[in-house]
Amino acid sequence: MRTPVALCILTLIFMVPGVNAASMQDSFPDVTFKAFNQFVNANFDTKVSLATVLMVLFTMTDNTDLLNLHARQKHPTCDGEYASNTTGWMKSLARGIKVRLQSDIKILFTKSQFAQCAKEDDTITSLALKLDVLAEVLGLSPYDSQGAFQTKLHPVSYDAIQSVKTICPASVECEDIKCEPCGLLQATKIRDVPKVKLITGISVYHNVAVLSGKCSKCKSIYYADHEHVMKSNGDSIKVYLNTAQYLKIGREIWVDRVFSKCPFDIMKAPKIPDACNWGIPGYALPYKFYMPFERFRICHFAIKSRGCCHLWHMNM
Repeated sequence: MRTPVALCILTLIFMVPGVNAASMQDSFPDVTFKAFNQFVNANFDTKVSLATVLMVLFTMTDNTDLLNLHARQKHPTCDGEYASNTTGWMKSLARGIKVRLQSDIKILFTKSQFAQCAKEDDTITSLALKLDVLAEVLGLSPYDSQGAFQTKLHPVSYDAIQSVKTICPASVECEDIKCEPCGLLQATKIRDVPKVKLITGISVYHNVAVLSGKCSKCKSIYYADHEHVMKSNGDSIKVYLNTAQYLKIGREIWVDRVFSKCPFDIMKAPKIPDACNWGIPGYALPYKFYMPFERFRICHFAIKSRGCCHLWHMNM
């Protein structure tokens, strides 16, 4: 079997729903803010920044395989094993955080705690203990409170904390040289606000509101990707923006610039047999590796339904 054909078949197998282990995800930790805040107050310096706290939080949720290994070592079952809250696994994670923060590592300790860390090993061990406690607070352990094994941790889904996005004009005031720099008013009526899909990179956001702005003096209307500039005779000129952050590629689909470059990256890739064709002859395989199946299906629909040249003409 030739290599390109083999790659094509393997790709299709991995993209079949249900056979990809990566599709198994755990929900984001359902910890209360009060419990999380109590941990931060008891373990970190009072001047710790939100960015640092979030970095530590996402370090925990992004390393579930390491937490599985750590938890297993905390619960010995074989002769010669012993329980430890500061396993080599957790120390490795603590060491990675120290490398990231450098001298600012002291922000993850109260003043009295950091004073007891005379050596670097003391700092790593103390931080590993904090991370062990944080894992329990977040519920990131395959064992229950009685030490009974439940199930391995899977990669954490971030759907619950996905931000709410809107698509609106980048201009904050009227830019018509014949008009004053008036602030733009939100011009779309609530009942008329379109709800669309927004694709940014490989992330898909649903029910994204598309809003427009309007100058109260010249009545020009501003959108995320174009403007309607009013002329003196009452007509309007539609002007597309080369600097637009988002592009409209269909009735209900918008994409960012990262995603909009993908078709051209595909066309630059080496050709593969048409047996793997998904809408762009001989170029689809790299796209499958770049995107999860669900995202690719949306992209493929957009390309095939409108035609590649027409669909992406604004980015040429």
